[in-house]
Amino acid sequence: MVTYPTKKAKREMMKSAKRLISNNSFFISKTTGEIITSAWRDDKSYFADYPKDTYEVHIRKNYFQSYTDLDEQIDNIISIEEMQKEYEQKK
Repeated sequence: MVTYPTKKAKREMMKSAKRLISNNSFFISKTTGEIITSAWRDDKSYFADYPKDTYEVHIRKNYFQSYTDLDEQIDNIISIEEMQKEYEQKK
């Protein structure tokens, strides 16, 4: 099971969405929901090396202003992470 980000982590992501901080990619611990690390990256690039046992929430240029929008993005990411985990277990 992938853990949803903590309230503190979501506040940091919203700061990025509102352009209050420059980092726009957040690596969230799958077990605790806390931010392990964050960084800035261009929307067209990707990180080849994710920190172990994390998933990435990337705040894109077409940013949003509400926690509802952030929650939708996180829900999509978590569902993809869980599908990948199920697929790997079936191998």
